[in-house]
Amino acid sequence: MAPASRTIASPPSGQFNVDADCQFKCTVRKGYMIENPRGGASVEFKTKISEGLGVAKAKVLSFVQRTMDSAQLISEDLYFKKSKGASQSHYLKLTDDNFEDLTRSRWNLISARDVSSWSTEGKSVLEGFQFEVFIYVHRRPAENIPAGPITRQHVAISRARQTEGSECTMPNDNVTRQAQFLNEQREGLAREGEGGDDEERYRKKIRIELNGTWVNVRVDVRSLRMALGLLPHDQISL
Repeated sequence: MAPASRTIASPPSGQFNVDADCQFKCTVRKGYMIENPRGGASVEFKTKISEGLGVAKAKVLSFVQRTMDSAQLISEDLYFKKSKGASQSHYLKLTDDNFEDLTRSRWNLISARDVSSWSTEGKSVLEGFQFEVFIYVHRRPAENIPAGPITRQHVAISRARQTEGSECTMPNDNVTRQAQFLNEQREGLAREGEGGDDEERYRKKIRIELNGTWVNVRVDVRSLRMALGLLPHDQISL
């Protein structure tokens, strides 16, 4: 006797249509993602998933250029909120390869409760739901970002490679952004050594086993980094 075939239940949101006009909301956050920045200006727009990530990204970049002309992007990457309760540290970088898969996965997580709520308001799922994405810019305008020693060294190397007579401009590549980030980290460490007003943020709780019992112990993150041979500042991947 042949086994009964399983019927896969469709999600409450219904079938995902890549050719439909989907709603997006992009929030521009000031600071690096690892700093967990909050708030920020936002823009809402519609795009078809079938049109690809490039169309969505172009709309976001156009908004940033129109409304925040002095802002310097940390990168042009868009980060995707993969579920309703996802924390910022779990946002995923969108790529041409994962754009459809991630949006489809998020669509399938829409709850029956949300669908019912939109229905009460006379809205379809397409009208009520928004995909949430984020882009990150430097906290200070580009002209106010100091060129620290790491950045100056990179800029000097970059200019030495330019053809004679070409305009001297600040490179806008990943290496430059990494250098600026490391300079900001160095500045923070220097201020910390001078003042010590922000000591509490370097105190973290860890769990250790002591005589067979697990206990919470507060440690100084900087001394822990030193003991483990890690860099004294946060790391970033761009």
